[in-house]
Amino acid sequence: MPSVRMRRLVAAVVCMAGLVAAGETSAQSMPGPVYYDLYERGAGDLAERMQRRLEPRADPDRGDVEDLLRRWERSTGGPRDSWDWLAVSRLWVRAGDADRAADALERAGEGIPDALRRLELARIGFLEGRDDATVHWWAACATATEESALEAWTDLVPLATPDEIEAWDRFRALPAGQRDDCAFFRRFLNRRAIASGLTPDARLEQHYRRLRHARDLYRRRGKETGTTTMRHGLPRSPAFDDRGTLYLRMGEPDRSASFQADECYEPNVTWAYEDPDGIRLYHLSSLGGTDDWWLLENLAGVFRCPVDPATGRIIRTRNPMVALSPVLPLIPAWLLADLYNSRSVLDPEYARMANRFDRNRTIEQLQIERNMTGADARTAIDGIPERPDVDLALNFDREWLQFRSPRPMQTRVWVNVELPGSEVEAVIRSGISPRLEAVLTLLDEDEEVLVTVPAEFDLDPAEASDPNAVLGLRIPAEVPPGRYATLFQVRFPASEDGRARGNFVADSLVVRDFGGALPLLSDIAVAPDSGGAWRPRPGLAMRPSPSHRTGADGVAWIYLEAYNMTPGGAYTARVRLQEAEAVGTDPPAFEQEYSGTAASGARILSPVILRLELNEVPAGDYELNVRLTDSATGVRTLDSRTRLVIPASVDARP
Repeated sequence: MPSVRMRRLVAAVVCMAGLVAAGETSAQSMPGPVYYDLYERGAGDLAERMQRRLEPRADPDRGDVEDLLRRWERSTGGPRDSWDWLAVSRLWVRAGDADRAADALERAGEGIPDALRRLELARIGFLEGRDDATVHWWAACATATEESALEAWTDLVPLATPDEIEAWDRFRALPAGQRDDCAFFRRFLNRRAIASGLTPDARLEQHYRRLRHARDLYRRRGKETGTTTMRHGLPRSPAFDDRGTLYLRMGEPDRSASFQADECYEPNVTWAYEDPDGIRLYHLSSLGGTDDWWLLENLAGVFRCPVDPATGRIIRTRNPMVALSPVLPLIPAWLLADLYNSRSVLDPEYARMANRFDRNRTIEQLQIERNMTGADARTAIDGIPERPDVDLALNFDREWLQFRSPRPMQTRVWVNVELPGSEVEAVIRSGISPRLEAVLTLLDEDEEVLVTVPAEFDLDPAEASDPNAVLGLRIPAEVPPGRYATLFQVRFPASEDGRARGNFVADSLVVRDFGGALPLLSDIAVAPDSGGAWRPRPGLAMRPSPSHRTGADGVAWIYLEAYNMTPGGAYTARVRLQEAEAVGTDPPAFEQEYSGTAASGARILSPVILRLELNEVPAGDYELNVRLTDSATGVRTLDSRTRLVIPASVDARP
């Protein structure tokens, strides 16, 4: 019988092997002290059983946990200290029994680090759908220990890109005093919050719901993993098959399609996700297995019957080595055509591809398809493919407007949006409430500061029902100058099918710095007429349009702000209009100077409102430049530029 010292050594080595395998399945959830103690007491077999039940790819049910507890009782008398009860709590969480998990954690008491206790409270809370789950998760994050950080990463790593997995490994190699685990997790979740349009808390809640579902349906059961290049650098031994990877990152597919499996066709399915850039398709098959499904480069890879080179006839005997072999081009075109036509309901390109399959063009078409599926796989695996849960059917125009904020070192950023009345009228006619929800989200360049500004708008029923109306929305945010990732989403309440009518736009934005003492100008807001509901400053009101079109009479109203002009002093505003394609070359189509007086007193902000009569300017697309000169000092501002459109309906005379 091995000595006590040898058993301790074996236990320590085996346990650490599980804890450091982050590149494969990430940290195990078996508490090290429990594993060591069971080996110390001669119950190594039980320790191994418990560890297997707590691996990321495991999904024990209540019966499995009850069996483990009976074995524990028979072998060593059952759980006896805080670490033991923590292990029991984790087992019940994995089995989906929140009540018994909470009871076991209560028995653990204060004998475990607070970060581990808080993380387990969070897991139980997510399982029950409690509001305080995220509070416990972030509390565990703030006081993270070596083990609790590994535990949290175990839960999050299925979302990680290969680059993020490498970054985590480099990060963990730093001495404990030189790293901030919670800051790493916050940046990780902020990236997904800005992509999905959710808050970090809401994204956490969504992830744990999906994690529970994925463990039930998509955990990896077999020993083999996908071997094609579609893995894109993911761990060789993941906790989930590729269905789980896609589901955890993007949720349920928007649509799916399959082809009848038989002796020549492996079971197969294609998941389709709608995206503003077009449909993204993911071909999946068990490839001869029974449980795990993996991504395919070519849908043709599910065909597994050889072809007689002499006769071209199919030998209807399944051969798993036939897929994408050199004889594939000899497959009769009609076999691939039927298979590929089954995906035309998802993407019309597959119908065109099916029509091109013949002995001369099969290889060419398969390469085209590999390019398509490879790009989609890179989006899902190498990137962050999440998006807001809206149907992409609502069109709108959007622009950014930036002004100095009254708060020091801040810039006020407005997102200015217009929705065509025809879009809104169609939604309301379908019976959906005229209440419009919008969310503006900004994430700083360091991915540490996430600003979320929600807003609701009750649309006027008469105006919203007019297909010729244009409905405006404006949301402000105040942020420090810098570079930001942005997301703006707008939606009506979800319809009966569960998906909200709406749309979104993701972009990058450089927020200007309006500090300093030199005169300078804000962005320019353009309106086709006077009046409106937007009030950038007290006493001012207008209705700026992101389309920057003049009114039918050729008149445009512009608003901008001048900063650091001589208080109460005179200034001259030069307005110049030049064709967009001829900026800097041809003479301006319009140029005029306006006189004004800067705000007096200690104010450094001077509102500038100008009415431009452009009915003598030919219709077209122009660049509008505005520059102010301080009459007292002679100092000129840099030009503030924007686009201006004079529509063809204006009775212009060149």
